[in-house]
Amino acid sequence: VSHGGRRRMVIGYTSGNNDLESRTITISHKIRNGITSLLDYVDLIDRMFNIYGDQPFSRDSGVTISLGGKLFTIRKYVLDSIIDSNIIEIKDDTATDTSNFKYHGELMMCPIAEVGRADLDVVEMERINENQNLYSLPDDYEGDSYIVFSNVTNKRRVVPKMYRRNWGDFSVKERSDIKQKDLSQWLIRLRSEDLFTGNSWKLAYKSYSIASLYRLPFRTFNALSVIASHPDLLANFILGMWYNKKDEVLLQCIEQFEQEYAIGIHWIKPDTWAQSIDSYFAFAAMMPNAIQTVMFEEFATLFATIKDIFTITLGFEAAEYMVKFISGQAKEVANNFSKSEIRDICARITGTSDNNRDLPTIKLHPQQDYYGEAQMPSYYRIMLEAPMCEAEHIQCVDNSLDLWDYSNIEFRKIANFYRLYFKQSYSMILTRTISILNKQN
Repeated sequence: VSHGGRRRMVIGYTSGNNDLESRTITISHKIRNGITSLLDYVDLIDRMFNIYGDQPFSRDSGVTISLGGKLFTIRKYVLDSIIDSNIIEIKDDTATDTSNFKYHGELMMCPIAEVGRADLDVVEMERINENQNLYSLPDDYEGDSYIVFSNVTNKRRVVPKMYRRNWGDFSVKERSDIKQKDLSQWLIRLRSEDLFTGNSWKLAYKSYSIASLYRLPFRTFNALSVIASHPDLLANFILGMWYNKKDEVLLQCIEQFEQEYAIGIHWIKPDTWAQSIDSYFAFAAMMPNAIQTVMFEEFATLFATIKDIFTITLGFEAAEYMVKFISGQAKEVANNFSKSEIRDICARITGTSDNNRDLPTIKLHPQQDYYGEAQMPSYYRIMLEAPMCEAEHIQCVDNSLDLWDYSNIEFRKIANFYRLYFKQSYSMILTRTISILNKQN
């Protein structure tokens, strides 16, 4: 971007949600005269997406940059699509005159994971005319519903979108209604089917692989949205990905998965893990003796996979502790944080803006006191108390915050923000608080 006399850039977020935008932080930065590369502000832009960007399909959402009296919007998906008589047209709504717009990328499609479908395969749609942005379904495609999206190599990408054969486009409300119905069906199917042999679970594993390979929002697939909302299903999903030798795929995007859904796999309680593991041994018990022996021998690698997940999301030291905790072996006890420890932690918490305004805040109410009275800025307090609230949830403290309740989504986003950018300190507070609670039990 180039600019004149004004030397301050303001980065914010727009979503079309007035309630959210009234609480949205903005980051103000001084910049040099002349030409400034937006690459210098990638980290700040990513931070805004990590706090607020949970609506990847919304045409109204994006990071905003105010500079020199002009407002710019940055979106992850800049192109849209419409349908007419089963023909998909790619649209560019980012410019006033789009008469010369031509989409040069490949348009991919994937069937919706419907009841009775055996597998999911991504195929390229057929361009009807080189000079038009029109695409048709492959001649041999027989399914009803499908998702269209850009190939992973395309620079300008189409927002992933669902269509149905022989239907027109859907309004936002119609899409929401369809999604809610499908989410309910997925919940029933995943809870009723065996996670090792059930077809719905196999489709869920394939959906994660496709989202990872094509860099799609995981919300593209409703099965994953249901799994991310229920800790028992999430534990089962991790177990199933490991069992099906998809643990490397799981690890590649697990941090993105947590950030997109504003969840933490370490929130899954030991009892929930135990139930999933019991299902593995029950499944093994039905196998011939030779297969049983192999399954029992391979079981140890499950905890290695879980440790790898925690290493990515929490760091190495916390990963070792959390694996011991979920297996019932973390018996360490600890005292409350001292004043000097609190000062040392706060000294590490610095934002990228002049006045730490890029650090979000929210009021928290841990059920217990872990560090005594102290006067401090609100962003220090949230950094301390967010992992403390998580520890209370994991340790089943009375009246602790229910982290899986979507009404706590704002806390979840902010907590994940601090964990992402201050991982070592955050994880240390988490595990220390668990040990403090161990002492009280």
